[in-house]
Amino acid sequence: MVCAFGYAEPADAICAGEVSRSMAAALRIEQEWPLRPSQDSITRYLQNLGERLLPRGGSWLKWLRADDWPASGWFFFTVRDRAINAFSIGNGRIYLTDGSFDFVDNEAELAAIVAHEIGHQLAGHFCQATDRTGREQNSLGSLVQVVDIEKEMEADAIALKLLSSAGFPPQALLKIISRLPLTGNSAQQRLRLDKLNEKLQDANVSPLFSSSRVFLQLKKSLPR
Repeated sequence: MVCAFGYAEPADAICAGEVSRSMAAALRIEQEWPLRPSQDSITRYLQNLGERLLPRGGSWLKWLRADDWPASGWFFFTVRDRAINAFSIGNGRIYLTDGSFDFVDNEAELAAIVAHEIGHQLAGHFCQATDRTGREQNSLGSLVQVVDIEKEMEADAIALKLLSSAGFPPQALLKIISRLPLTGNSAQQRLRLDKLNEKLQDANVSPLFSSSRVFLQLKKSLPR
C-alpha cells in the first residue's frame, strides 16, 4: 500500500487521553508490523536524525503549547515494509518504512519526511477534537491513517522551520511531496503544493546539499 504521509489515530485525539491512546496504538503496531529492533543501524540512524530535527529555540516556538511536547520523549521507529509510508501516533512516536528510505533521493528529503511528522506533534494534532469532514483515511491494520489537508499544511509549515534550523534545505519538503503518488483529492494536493511554494518564496536558497556517508551506506544496504 502506498500512502501519503499523515498521522495515525486509534480513536479521536484529545489531550486528556493522548498518552494512553498512543501507547495502545504502539502495542498494536508492535504486534502487527515487523519493526526493526531499537539497536538496528537504520533505527539508530533514524533516532539520531529525528533528534537533530527537534526544535532547540527560535521566536517561532512561542506559539507552541506545553501539551504539544510529548510527555515521554521522542521515539523514531523503522518498519520492514517496502511500501512508502510514514506516520505519527502521538506522544512523540513516529514511524517510517524501509520504503521511505528507498523513495527519497537524498538525506534532506528523508529529513523532510521526519520533520513533517514531528510537525504533527508540535501542531497539537493529537490534542484536538477530530472532525471527519474533508479527511481521507487509510487502513493501517487496526489503526486508521488520517490525511487531513489542513493538518498536513500545518505540519508542512513547521517542518520547513525545523529543516532550516537543522541545516537541511527546506526545499526538500516540496520536492518529496511533489513526487508522492496521488492517493486522493488532486485539488487538495495542488493547494498543499501551492502553499509550500508560497512559503518557500521567502526562504533562502540553500547551498548545494550533500547527504552524509552514513545515510548513503544505509540506503545502499537496504534489501531490494
